[in-house]
Amino acid sequence: MSGDARIEQLSGNGELRLAEDASLYVTRQAQGTYRMPEVSGQSAPITLPKDSAITITNQNGEAITYAVPAILVSGGDLASASFVDMEEAFAAIAADTQTDAVYTITLLDDVQLEETLVLPNTAIVLDGAQHTIREAADGSTIDVTKALTIRNAQLELSDSVIHYAPISGTKDRWIRLEETVSGSLKEILDDSQRGYLDISLYPSVQVERVVGTSRSSGSRLTDLILNGYQDTADLPEIVNMAAVELAGCTLTISGDQSNLG
Repeated sequence: MSGDARIEQLSGNGELRLAEDASLYVTRQAQGTYRMPEVSGQSAPITLPKDSAITITNQNGEAITYAVPAILVSGGDLASASFVDMEEAFAAIAADTQTDAVYTITLLDDVQLEETLVLPNTAIVLDGAQHTIREAADGSTIDVTKALTIRNAQLELSDSVIHYAPISGTKDRWIRLEETVSGSLKEILDDSQRGYLDISLYPSVQVERVVGTSRSSGSRLTDLILNGYQDTADLPEIVNMAAVELAGCTLTISGDQSNLG
């Protein structure tokens, strides 16, 4: 191969040659036995899917190690496509033709976010698969442009914000942190002045603050659903909600409740 190559499948047996400074990325499936006659070391700029049934050796017959992507994406025309990072995964989702599909991003390892992460304008399920999602050194902002569900993840986002930033439309809009999510998050912020966002939380994750939005006329647009809360100490600070729904909660709330809708 004379330059960087990204292909869906690698299958067969024989020699594999990369030009100087070139790389190979296989997104879906790799199998077979290959020898790289021009490589003397035991590593090469190759990324292959996890659990690839493949053997790659150098000119001395020694095994060559390769990188494994951190993310799988399924949904639309993407079927367990693998990617090195979130940026690559989001680009593939944005380029997919199935614009109304729900896409599941499954982590294969712990990930550290960039300072700003903008989700594609579609429904995203982020399945941590029991891995940890860590923020950038100074915290991260996650812009949700349509809908986001997080499950099976440990969040280390104590200085980070999940920010509702809709591009178009007002239907089927949500931010859901399921019961299988633990850890911490600084804030969920809706400052869009557009409807209609539902935010759903469980006490398994400690969220410091949840802020809703209003129209310029003053009418509130954001709904908050609290699931299974038994102690007011676990509640986030709640600001500017149109309504707060309690599902399976046993709580005694006193004082100013004007922010609860």
